[in-house]
Amino acid sequence: MTLHEAIAEILREAGHPMTTAEIAAQVNRRRSYTKKDGTPVTAYQIHGRTKNYDRLFTRNRTLAGLCEWPAPTRKEVPHAPARGERQAVGYGAAEDGAWAVDTEGQDVGTLSFLETSGFVRLGTVRDLIASGLPRDDALQDCGVYAIVAPSHYTPRYVPPDAAVVARNVIRPWACEMLAGKWVVGAAVVYYGVAGRLDPRSLRKRLYDLIRHAAGKTTDRGPHKGGEIVWQLKGYEDFSVWALSTPEPPAPRDTEAKLLKAFEARYGSLPFGNRQI
Repeated sequence: MTLHEAIAEILREAGHPMTTAEIAAQVNRRRSYTKKDGTPVTAYQIHGRTKNYDRLFTRNRTLAGLCEWPAPTRKEVPHAPARGERQAVGYGAAEDGAWAVDTEGQDVGTLSFLETSGFVRLGTVRDLIASGLPRDDALQDCGVYAIVAPSHYTPRYVPPDAAVVARNVIRPWACEMLAGKWVVGAAVVYYGVAGRLDPRSLRKRLYDLIRHAAGKTTDRGPHKGGEIVWQLKGYEDFSVWALSTPEPPAPRDTEAKLLKAFEARYGSLPFGNRQI
């Protein structure tokens, strides 16, 4: 049985849309499809397969249904994913079917906004430096991403001379300037984009981000944007979140929308962002 056949069988038996994480759990429990390397099927793979077989499946963020059913909506979810389940990097969807991220009345600087808007946690900066990005097709899409500080994080700053030694900040700021840039109450410290002008993938852009954080830099990058985040002590425990989008102009329009909503809420841009 192919993976898309296994997904369709699970959905037909359920009789309602399911999240990609729920479908992956069912595939692995039933062993209706197994990977050549023997590792479990991930929600990312369910995302990629249902996206590629759009004649068979409908999608709404992390929800998947069958085309023979009405398009899935949040109200049709029988229960939320279990705590700790990983969901696929997903698309946002407006009620009219057009792609969108809803920022109206939302606090886009919070972790709860990322979770409800389809962003997926990829791991901490420490883990991504050590092990790399997840090997999943969804990161081949364009998209936006966020760097998030842990709850109750108290900012402390790496002096410019120490940042130069670490090589992960090409143009470090004085600690006084960093303190003036800190946004009280916001968990999100940076919003970035993959595919601003051309269809560059999240994987390639985030690869640059992680290399920069690890100090593998030249005078030109590879990811100068937001580099003052690495002047925050404890940045290794910050988490990276991603949301895939259609190709340009969707990624840059989404980033601009998020940054404008953030600025409207907090009176400034996220700590690591300098312009919209």
